[in-house]
This record gives sequence, structure tokens and C-alpha cells, in this order.
Amino acid sequence: MTFFPLKNILSEWLKKKNFDRFLTETQVVSVVKFYLKNIKKISSNDIEDISYRNGILVIKCNRVILASELYFTQEELKNFLAKELPEIKIKRIIFRS
Repeated sequence: MTFFPLKNILSEWLKKKNFDRFLTETQVVSVVKFYLKNIKKISSNDIEDISYRNGILVIKCNRVILASELYFTQEELKNFLAKELPEIKIKRIIFRS
């Protein structure tokens, strides 16, 4: 009997089912949450939602002032994402309140 690592089997199955896009979106959202919480010291209560799809990152804030502050640091966020996830290309970041 031949044994195959479960990691490889799951990876191949996810690729066949086109879950790569979902995993990528989850990775981006996780890195952005880390950035906002640990580097910018922003409470999770101040961020309502974070989503990523087709190169567009949307961050929905509870306060207009916070959205404005983050808008001016978007290049820093893009650089952080490029360093942490080099395979991800962020075309645009949208801040909503």
C-alpha cells in the first residue's frame, strides 16, 4: 500500500475545485487584519469589514476619520502586502465608512 501526504492530496483537490481564489482572499484579509491591529494599532471594533477580490481590497471602517487616515497610508499598506504576499497584486484599495 502506498501512502501519500494528506497535505499534497488536499492541495491538489483544492486546485481542481478552484479554491485557490478563496484561499488567496483569506490570506489577504488575514494579513490586512494583522497590519491594522499590530502595526497601526487599530481596534477590530473600528473595522467593520475587509474584503479582497480581483485585485481590489475594500476596507469598511466604522468612522469617517479612520477611513481618511487609512487612505493616506495606503501605499504603506500596499508595500506591506507586497512584502508579506509577493504573489498578490493589489490594484486598488477602497476605504469606506
